[in-house]
Amino acid sequence: MQKTLKTYQKRLANLSARNKSLYLPKAYTGQYVDLAHLDHLLNVPSVEIIQQLIRGKKNIPICPIADSRDAQANKASAQLRKVGKTAKFVLEEGGRHDLFLGYPFVHGRLMTGGNLRGPLLFFPIRLVVDNNNWILQLREDTEVTFNKTLLLAISHHNNVRFSDDFLEMTFEEFPKDPQEFLTKLYHTLEDSSLELNFNQDTFGEFIKEFEHLKKAHFIDEYGEGQMKIFSEALIGIFPQSDSYLMPDYDNLLENYAIKDLEEFFGNTEDHLDELGLSETFGGKAHQEEELLSPYPMDASQEKVVKEIKAGHSVIVQGPPGSGKSQLICNLIADFTTRGKNVLVISQKRAALDVVYQRMKQIQLGTFCAMVHDHRYDRGYIYQKIKDQIDALDKFKEDNNSLGAMQLERNFALRSKQIDSALTQLDEFRTALFDTQECGVSAKELYLRCNLKSPHTHLKGCYQQFELEKVVEYKKRLKTYLEFARVLDHEDYIWKDRIPFNHFESNALTEMIDILDKIIPFRDEIIHQIKENIQVELSFDECLWISKQEEQVNKFMQIISDPLTYKMFNAMIKKRGRVPTIQDWNNHHRGCMSSFSHKGTPIESTVTDKELGEVIQWVNDAIRNRSNPLMIIKWQFSKHKKLILDLLDKNQLPNTIKGLQQLRDRLENRMNLTHQKNDMKKYQWLREFPEELHQEAWEEWFEAGSKAIEARKIYVSLRSSVQFIELYNFSYDELWTKIDILFKTINKIPPIRQRWEKYLSHLEIEDILSNKVDIDKFKETLEEDFDEICRFDALKESFAPHEWAALRLIDGHMDGVHKHSVEEVLEYFDNSVNISWLYHIETKHPVLRIVSNGALEQLEENLQEAILEKRSIANDMTLVRLKERTYDKVEYNRLNNRVTYRDLYHQVNKKRSIWPLRKSFHKFQDEILDLLPCWLTSPEAASAIFPLIPFFDLVIFDEASQCFAEKGIPAMYRGTQVAILGDSQQLPPFDLYKPRWEEDEEFDLDPALEVDSLLDLGKQFLSEHYLMGHYRSESFDLIDFSNRYFYKNKLRFIPFFDKMDKKDNGISFHHVEDGVWKKGVNQEEAVAVVKKAKQLVDDGETSIGIITFNHKQQELIQEIMDRININWPKDTIVKNIENIQGDERDHILISVTYAPNEKGKFNLQFGVLNQEGGERRLNVAITRARKKEYVFSSILAHQLKTEETKNEGPKMLKEFLHFAFEVGEKGYQPSSFVDEQWKYGKTLKEDIIQNTDTLEMMPFSALTVMEKETPIGLLMTDDENYHQFISTKEAHGYFPIELKKKGWNFGRFYSRNKWKNKKKFKKHIIEFIDNLENERFM
Repeated sequence: MQKTLKTYQKRLANLSARNKSLYLPKAYTGQYVDLAHLDHLLNVPSVEIIQQLIRGKKNIPICPIADSRDAQANKASAQLRKVGKTAKFVLEEGGRHDLFLGYPFVHGRLMTGGNLRGPLLFFPIRLVVDNNNWILQLREDTEVTFNKTLLLAISHHNNVRFSDDFLEMTFEEFPKDPQEFLTKLYHTLEDSSLELNFNQDTFGEFIKEFEHLKKAHFIDEYGEGQMKIFSEALIGIFPQSDSYLMPDYDNLLENYAIKDLEEFFGNTEDHLDELGLSETFGGKAHQEEELLSPYPMDASQEKVVKEIKAGHSVIVQGPPGSGKSQLICNLIADFTTRGKNVLVISQKRAALDVVYQRMKQIQLGTFCAMVHDHRYDRGYIYQKIKDQIDALDKFKEDNNSLGAMQLERNFALRSKQIDSALTQLDEFRTALFDTQECGVSAKELYLRCNLKSPHTHLKGCYQQFELEKVVEYKKRLKTYLEFARVLDHEDYIWKDRIPFNHFESNALTEMIDILDKIIPFRDEIIHQIKENIQVELSFDECLWISKQEEQVNKFMQIISDPLTYKMFNAMIKKRGRVPTIQDWNNHHRGCMSSFSHKGTPIESTVTDKELGEVIQWVNDAIRNRSNPLMIIKWQFSKHKKLILDLLDKNQLPNTIKGLQQLRDRLENRMNLTHQKNDMKKYQWLREFPEELHQEAWEEWFEAGSKAIEARKIYVSLRSSVQFIELYNFSYDELWTKIDILFKTINKIPPIRQRWEKYLSHLEIEDILSNKVDIDKFKETLEEDFDEICRFDALKESFAPHEWAALRLIDGHMDGVHKHSVEEVLEYFDNSVNISWLYHIETKHPVLRIVSNGALEQLEENLQEAILEKRSIANDMTLVRLKERTYDKVEYNRLNNRVTYRDLYHQVNKKRSIWPLRKSFHKFQDEILDLLPCWLTSPEAASAIFPLIPFFDLVIFDEASQCFAEKGIPAMYRGTQVAILGDSQQLPPFDLYKPRWEEDEEFDLDPALEVDSLLDLGKQFLSEHYLMGHYRSESFDLIDFSNRYFYKNKLRFIPFFDKMDKKDNGISFHHVEDGVWKKGVNQEEAVAVVKKAKQLVDDGETSIGIITFNHKQQELIQEIMDRININWPKDTIVKNIENIQGDERDHILISVTYAPNEKGKFNLQFGVLNQEGGERRLNVAITRARKKEYVFSSILAHQLKTEETKNEGPKMLKEFLHFAFEVGEKGYQPSSFVDEQWKYGKTLKEDIIQNTDTLEMMPFSALTVMEKETPIGLLMTDDENYHQFISTKEAHGYFPIELKKKGWNFGRFYSRNKWKNKKKFKKHIIEFIDNLENERFM
């Protein structure tokens, strides 16, 4: 970054031969007049001129205007005239007073080897003509000063420090006697750090002639660092302003104030990010109540204002007449009324003047200070500060009378009304063009569908249709419908097919082979089964059985146990009741308990018949033996022997306990018998285990459980095994038959699998059951195979929602096959569009406001609020700025004002007046409360303001013409920057200021590769574009530039009466006898002046003349000076190098170029042929407000520009053709074409078909014509409505501008046509009829 700053500094402080404040080898003709050549021209020595200046004489005659007897005087007069013109030009362009008398001159060499020959002192003067003499006047509004450029160069290169007091010395306190003045100057220099050698002629009695000294002279005469003073004096242009930029760069370099340009440009945004305020600050800036704009504003300007208010620094590209000065004024008003300070910078005096004059229009100029030259404008600024302080009490009184609080309330109310209207209008406009819902906007849907045409709501499926892609579905649907009439007909033999979409071409051969073999295979399988297992089965049964193989194997496994197989056979043979597994388990538990009840085994020797009696006998024995009285009875009992045998068999003792145990065993046996009897209810169960052992019964029950499970499987298998009488076969015989069956049947699945690859189940069954004519089946297949494949592939591509839509349509149309394909497609298209439209309108009911009058009411409220708010903003701005002047005023205990007291003293002083810089440094806060906005040049900003960022916003105007190095210091004085310019206009250029250029073209910082501040800023800041045009009164004045330079992005609304009168803005004048001679065209110049005179005679006061080179400019000016015409004050004569920033009602362009005296035309176009020359042309042709007169000695076809390197000549040829065509045939505007329009059919297309309207105006959809004359505008919600930057512009700013310029217009919306086409058409016809009726009233 340091390297970049040093390069910028070098560009400012050039010590080459081009810097004439440092090195003048000779007095260049036209720029300087040697005072020695004025010696005795009016009978006084030239040194007397110096002496009279020192004495302070106001008017000093120096030379006669003309003297026929004195050639020397005439020569000097001509030179003075040229110098005077140059000084006037510099003053008009930059506001700088660079005309000085330089005296004495310093000769020598710098320590770094550079040569010096420059004036030590500058006497500020002006040249005037009075009483036939040239008069030299010492300017009273400034002082004599040192040549600061010279002192800074010596300081920089000789490493010498000068105090600020020395550099800023004004010599105000010096004696007025010439000898005393020069003596004090000598001592002042002697006491300073400036080492100068004086000689006896330094302040002699004569002025030394300014000889031409070559470089070798300085090398021979002076050593490095050696300097002498000579009594030489020149009158001429000595630019000094850049010298005030040098200390700024020294400061920036010493303090490393700028680390890099990216941080420098973005510091405000970074600061907001650090504080976490970016979103808050930005959001607040976009609120309507925060937007204070006392001047009219369009949407592109408002967007910039909001961006800047949000804390962003920006680049603003402002084409000619786009309202840059208006934008600047609104920014000034907004910032200053919020207590902030604004600095407006421009190299062009005209640009600052325009802004200042606009501020004065609504009394805001009172709070602005404009400084063109800080030395000469100091008195004006001090007087303005004094006036502001004197007006404090009046400001208070004014604010009280206006009712500031009421203004604030009204302002807030109008802001809320605007916000309220915009909320709904924003929602409407967003919803109208939003494509996120279905891929197509509501706007397009309104024109796509027809409420009166057949349709149905595609409920449940329309949301899956993306309308921008629905055209592909319609293509597929069309093909489907065409095929379906045959291939999906209910009588079509292949209607039950599987989809053919995956079949290759060889599938046809496979299918024919299958169809040939399917019946023979069926018959073979049935035959084998019948032969091997003597059972007749259908093919369907075989197939079913094959699927049960796993269950059959399980069944066979279960019954493999003989006992299980026996019990199973009993079950299926008897066909009685079969217990469930749960019942069987209950029986199992009951029987098993008999073997272990009371811990006693079961008795097994007694038969079931004897069991009851034996239990009775044992109980009697227990009872008799237990009673002593009955013991005898036991001894003689007839059952005693039986009982004793049972005890013995059961190995029990002959005791009471033994008898009891025997009884328990018998009871267990009785329980088992009961269980057996209970199980005999199952008819198939007649055999029980013979052994009364628990193990045998366990095995028996387990076999029973398996038999029950086997029977369950058997029942489920149906004919799989039921067709075999199992009880007639042993298990092995059964297994053999089952095995043979499955071996035969298992041939079916792989074969059927091959069939199912090509045939549906229904088709297979129909074939196997002989329901299909195989021959016809094959014949149809061979004929339609390819079509079926394509058709089925098409059906496969349909998504579920697409099928759903088709089913709904089919139902509502009572079968799509009953209608033509086109009818079905139209029905679908209308249905899906209307379904989506209903959906969108349900989500955004605001879309309906165009049909119920609400939108018109909102527009009216919005426009009324905008205009009233703007009116209030004027007063609000004044109130706030006035309040700012006295809001912080403090008083002492005696009620005397303390604030401003010292400042007031300084600005009222008559002697020892402080420089502006010193006053500002001392009283900056007070001065900025009084004058919060300053307008000045980059150089004056450095001269006045300390290098600290106390301006909240720095605005650069005409930044394309500001060198980057001049803008950096001014930018550092602010926290935020707005750089306004136009890349299509002139680049930086100053004929009278030298600029150092780098020797090396490689390894340059990108910041050094561009010249203008505008181009530098574009590397770091976001760009914004102003889109309106307000200068021209007719289309043709801006159309060429808009087309060729701004890509038709400028929006221009002409005054209606201009269109009504068919008054063209461009008039082409062919100067047939024009001749190019020595860089001028005399004939063309005369023609231009004649036209200018005619305009003056017609009462026109705003006239500008533009030439294509400097010599033609001087020629025209000389002709105008010679003729006796009182030219209007505002008349300007400039060339394409310096016309930027100016504008006039009438512009006369002298193209200048012509064939030479031999009739030959040379393609020498001067600056127009340089790189970027076309931008100079762009500036020249966009200066006129009302009329542009093009004077050319050549026609477009005479220019052979095909081989020219740059675009300038080619663009000139195009412009000459354009101007000639407009002049000959008139101008016809062309309609706006939005190349990015993506919303389908437009409403205007439909209106054109039914009305006599034309696409003509670029700012309106349609124009209503009456005999080739526009009488009104018919606007739609098409491209023009869509391209508006904001809703506020569409419904507020734009209609307001139309009304202001006298246009009748109506706006029509697509929804109303969709809702009621007949009523819509009637509304349009009524509108057109009203326009025609009004025209004849």
